[in-house]
Amino acid sequence: MLRYSFGQRLSFLLALVSLLALTLFPKPLSAKVGDWKSYTNLYAVNCFISYENKVYAGTQGGIQVFSPSGTTERTYLNSDGLLDVSIVAFTIDSQGFLWA
Repeated sequence: MLRYSFGQRLSFLLALVSLLALTLFPKPLSAKVGDWKSYTNLYAVNCFISYENKVYAGTQGGIQVFSPSGTTERTYLNSDGLLDVSIVAFTIDSQGFLWA
């Protein structure tokens, strides 16, 4: 006859309860883009360009878009899809698209 120690029985019981809890109450283990917040430095400007009646500023923390009146219209961060937040240059290609 097999005999199990108290620790072995407790470990088995905890594993069984954990398995049942995961089975009965599944919860997604992924995060969405909307769940993240970026805190970057948008004040250190590396470059800027005027494009389609707006000014684009490349900063250490992303891209800020300003209207002609000087108000911020839009901010692009890594949570918006930028691969890197440190923008060092802008260019306009032959088709008229702006690249950072």
